[in-house]
Amino acid sequence: MAINLNNMDALGWKSDELAAQLSLRTALLAYFETYRATYEEFSNPIEFDDAILQTKFESSLYKALYFTAITHFQNFFELFFKNVINQLYDINPHIKFSDVLKCLAKRIEECKIEEFKCSIKSLLEKKNDIEFLNKLRNRIWHGGVFYLSYSNLDIFVCKRILPLINEIVGLEHFPKKGLWKYKGLNAGIDPISSLIREGSVEKPNIAKIALYKEMGRAAYHNPMHQSESSCSLLKKAYETHLNNEQIRSVKAKTDAICKEFFFTEVFSCPVCGQKTLIKHESPDFEEVFDEKGNIISVSYLIPERIRCEACSFEITSNINDLDICGIDGPNFWERHIK
Repeated sequence: MAINLNNMDALGWKSDELAAQLSLRTALLAYFETYRATYEEFSNPIEFDDAILQTKFESSLYKALYFTAITHFQNFFELFFKNVINQLYDINPHIKFSDVLKCLAKRIEECKIEEFKCSIKSLLEKKNDIEFLNKLRNRIWHGGVFYLSYSNLDIFVCKRILPLINEIVGLEHFPKKGLWKYKGLNAGIDPISSLIREGSVEKPNIAKIALYKEMGRAAYHNPMHQSESSCSLLKKAYETHLNNEQIRSVKAKTDAICKEFFFTEVFSCPVCGQKTLIKHESPDFEEVFDEKGNIISVSYLIPERIRCEACSFEITSNINDLDICGIDGPNFWERHIK
């Protein structure tokens, strides 16, 4: 049976005013996830030297995340600008994205809302970055295998894409607490603002960017509810009870892991704030000379990674301590005698 595409409403195909936010959320989640691809597939582009920094990162997981991030970043911009045209001029633009930007540039002076006009003009001044993003999306869609290297993706997103997104979500009519937004971090850091700031320096620190990305990813997965003061007492009581249940469950799991593997160090997580951040170590040894010149074997515990059992925040020893992001805390990577 043929489907009549001219009567899509009858089939339940409705436009979704939250589609742009969902695309933005999907894109950010995929981009933030790219750090995890670096160690889950036994590669470490964070420590690449300048000679090979521009090479492609051969990881199927990275490629999948790259495709998802680029296509949904592009979709966010396309839906946003089409919605602007629709709202300002009552035009439903069934045209390709490059023509949407041209149409908006021609008609922006017709806008009667001066503040909004200035904001859109500011965004259109960076249309080269948006058009380049659109080219990257088209290369994926029509070429299939084209992708930026790990470090080039970081630089492009942090320098070009996130500043534009920050402008858009800062507009007065854009929902302040939408579906796209991650939960606030206990450390008081905003991942997007931090990534933009790092992307603005002459030579961005790829390890620092990786840490911000992982914080952003974990913030999306933080199960702890943050009740608003304005919510009803019933809702607050329900969420508080839910928090307590989750915390008890996670802490029981943390205690079990420490008992099984003899871990002794548990820290407070910079993302969710729970004391469920476990340092995972592996044994090692080396032979040294004692005071009498005899060779003795000294056993060490070598830190490999830290992981929060509550929100899943996790970094490996290819990242420096949290103090590179201005967070006070212990040195996780110091080895100690067993």
